[in-house]
Amino acid sequence: MSSVAGAPIPCFLCGRILKVKMTKQKKPYFICQHCGLQTFVRYPLGIDKLRNVLGSCAGFFERQEKTMEILVSVATLNELRSELSRLEDSRSLSDLLLPNSDQAAIRQRLEKEIRIVQKKLGQ
Repeated sequence: MSSVAGAPIPCFLCGRILKVKMTKQKKPYFICQHCGLQTFVRYPLGIDKLRNVLGSCAGFFERQEKTMEILVSVATLNELRSELSRLEDSRSLSDLLLPNSDQAAIRQRLEKEIRIVQKKLGQ
């Protein structure tokens, strides 16, 4: 039964990839930290079916996990760029003449975060 421990499985509600854990009684379960779904498989028939699904779809779930990571990174990059654009658009003439140190620090932090996500994406 422990052969399913650590196997990837998608959350039924949000699609994020979860890792199968085992209870003290050696029953598989998984909890999505994003949406809060908790799933426990208690009976031998269900555990066997879970093992079969995980065995036949393991490669697919692993690829899905990588795809989700990429999509989350792209969404994060877009959000950071939008925030930087809003910051740039909100600058007034006085800000251009006498730069606000808080805005400069925020801009530098956003630019740094953008570089980090771009590096993660291989850009």
